[in-house]
Amino acid sequence: MRWWEPLVPYLQSTVAPASLEQLRGIAFLYMVARLAPGRTIESARQDTTSLIRALHERYERRLFGQAVVSPLTDHVLGATRPALVFVAVAICLVVALACANVAGLLLVRVSARARELSIRQALGAPRARLMNLVIGECVLLGGAAAAGAAIVARWTLRTLVAAMPAGLPGVRGASIDRRALAIGFAATLLCAIAVSLAPLAAVVRLSRGNELQRRAGFSGNRAQTHGRQTLIAAEVALTVALLVNAALAVRSFVNLQTMDLGFTPARALVVRTSASEAEGPLRRRLFAQTVEQRLSRLPGVVAAGAASQSPLELGPIGEDLFVQREGQMPAEARHNPFVSYVVATPGYFAAMRIRLLAGRAFTSHDDASSPPVAMVSASTASRLWPGSQAVGRRMRLFRGGGNPWITVVGVVANTRTRQLRETLLDVYVPASQTDTGVPAWIVRTTDDPLREGAAIRAAIRQVDPTRAVDISTLERRVEDAMRPWRFATLVLGAFAALALALAVTGVHGLLAYSVLLQQKEFGIRVALGAAPRRIAAIVARRVALVTMAGIVAGVPLAFAGGRAMTGLLFGVTPLDVTSLAAAVIMLGAAVAVAAAAPAHRAASADPIVALRETL
Repeated sequence: MRWWEPLVPYLQSTVAPASLEQLRGIAFLYMVARLAPGRTIESARQDTTSLIRALHERYERRLFGQAVVSPLTDHVLGATRPALVFVAVAICLVVALACANVAGLLLVRVSARARELSIRQALGAPRARLMNLVIGECVLLGGAAAAGAAIVARWTLRTLVAAMPAGLPGVRGASIDRRALAIGFAATLLCAIAVSLAPLAAVVRLSRGNELQRRAGFSGNRAQTHGRQTLIAAEVALTVALLVNAALAVRSFVNLQTMDLGFTPARALVVRTSASEAEGPLRRRLFAQTVEQRLSRLPGVVAAGAASQSPLELGPIGEDLFVQREGQMPAEARHNPFVSYVVATPGYFAAMRIRLLAGRAFTSHDDASSPPVAMVSASTASRLWPGSQAVGRRMRLFRGGGNPWITVVGVVANTRTRQLRETLLDVYVPASQTDTGVPAWIVRTTDDPLREGAAIRAAIRQVDPTRAVDISTLERRVEDAMRPWRFATLVLGAFAALALALAVTGVHGLLAYSVLLQQKEFGIRVALGAAPRRIAAIVARRVALVTMAGIVAGVPLAFAGGRAMTGLLFGVTPLDVTSLAAAVIMLGAAVAVAAAAPAHRAASADPIVALRETL
């Protein structure tokens, strides 16, 4: 069930009048808006930021906030959007590679049937009928391929859906319906027409009597040779692009797996508790203190603590505040970065295993009656007090109310608790010194954390039986956050392997046919004293030149693909030299394997057969 209520009347009925005025200082609100005609995202961001600053000045709040405006699709898809975009690009590249491969094979088939087609033309068959014959064969081949693809798609859809990132809208109910089948068959028809262009061009160039005068069949001219070489270079270029971007995805995923999160996910539970219907600041503090004590005393629990935000739950969503250092004028403080505001209990850092670098952690003595204190991350300390010790320094966080000066008592390691891509400038304040609730509990256990689920629920409900409790593992949170990278790696790896197989097949087929057409030439070279090794070197040199041309053409494609998946790259650049070198080496080895048999056949050409067919 879902219902809607007006925001202002709801706040007036649920928030005390004394606390309502303080809400003006909380620069945290999510809205949905539609752009006016002719307006852009950047103009909307500038207008909204100007409005926010005008409101701050009107209510005498020295908050220099800014608006974050982004398309709704970006907000919904989050880190998955770059993965989906590049998967679509990869599909197009694989389709183009398959079209080039099939076009090359069809061109070989038409070349092999050149004598037959010339005879048909000599007997009076119109050229249009021959062209219709080629198009009909291509369409029939495409229809059979579409039918097979529909069957394979039904088999693989469930696996693909299971690998896709969690929370992606519409994924779990995905199915292959009539619209998907219609789009697939239409795309197949277009591809069939596209791949028929090369053989159609060969049919158009057929000469009515020229083929009948050739004893050895269709040998090909320079234009046809260049056409085959162009197809090989195109296949190599597309394969390079896919291999490089698959290598980028793999390296990014490996970097994510090995990076320092700032906390330890293993053997830790994330426990979410709902808010109480009649909960005030005092009850929130008492509830947090009591629950932390009870959870810490459980036999299988090592440490327990809570925070105002659950790790890796809302992505970039959080509470960012304006900060002012002691001794800094407001005009100068305008240039300070916003800091991530996190409310935490004393046991939170031990439960998360966040390393203490300097000073001390929160204790039970940091309550409402003691001076305000805070802990900061290492990046916050170096940014606000570069080159000096942060412990003992003071700052103000503008969040509404009195905004008192807060003393820094500790520095902890940087963490990636909002999103994996970057660390934020974290500032932690004790839960006992604020009115903010801490609904996200971290419970570290000695063994399998899920075994302690029942005991944790019972301990919380003993304190307040009205609260709902949701339990998941911290490792699962990290795995879900990594799913976009895992999905991109899996799909791009599969596409790259498919592209490599298609490239090997296409290069081998076209090269084998080229060698077949040149058997007489190679035989004559052997008869004139050329060593078999020399003949193989000629074939290898031609393949190497075409492959290098394809690699050169594929580098810009690879760079464009890397730019398209910038949102998924982690620790690598779009044109990573290591990924490019790995792709080139892998492709070079595959092309060498594909060219081995044709080169051996060229070196084994029989000079007697060549001379007999020449005479």
